[in-house]
Amino acid sequence: MADQQLIEGEDIQAAVRNYWVGSRLWIAGLVFYFLAFAFSFLYLRSLNANHMWHPAKVQAPAVWGTAIVAALVVSAIVFTIARTALERNSLSIWRWAALVAFLLALTAAALQIVEYRELGFGPGAGGFASTFVAWTGGVLVVVLGMAYWLETIWATSIRAGTTLADTSRGERRMLAANVEGFGAVWYFVVAVAVATYGLLYWVG
Repeated sequence: MADQQLIEGEDIQAAVRNYWVGSRLWIAGLVFYFLAFAFSFLYLRSLNANHMWHPAKVQAPAVWGTAIVAALVVSAIVFTIARTALERNSLSIWRWAALVAFLLALTAAALQIVEYRELGFGPGAGGFASTFVAWTGGVLVVVLGMAYWLETIWATSIRAGTTLADTSRGERRMLAANVEGFGAVWYFVVAVAVATYGLLYWVG
């Protein structure tokens, strides 16, 4: 039976369950990962040693930050469209929408790298500057990792055939589980990026 067929030696039902559990464990890990940056921000801001938390000359460029967050939010929206298309068995729409979501994630990462060149300050310019560089860098690393994950899902769907009818039931379940797991983590990462944007660019 399709539900019991093996893919690389793993039972389909177990693999689907592993995607769900693994994605939630990944979210839990990311909570602690990002809490370190949030703690740094709140602690150094409250401490404000020698009034050097946020010198007047250190200003985060809101235009760049807005562009980065906009690309991530639109990527999440487009991914939702892709996910819905897959649930409706429209593999072609899924592929195109997933590709656009992937490219938008890469665009956000590229914009972040360009922003570093335009900052006008480095991590040694006070508590805010060091937190800004570390926190945005932390988000950048995660976004790149998520973009790679999405690309692997997209590539897997390319090999699946022209339509979902060309794939086995087990392969369809695996693809859907992978997409669901990615979506759970991606929505969380984008939400964190939006919160990071609010704190770093407006609260400061």
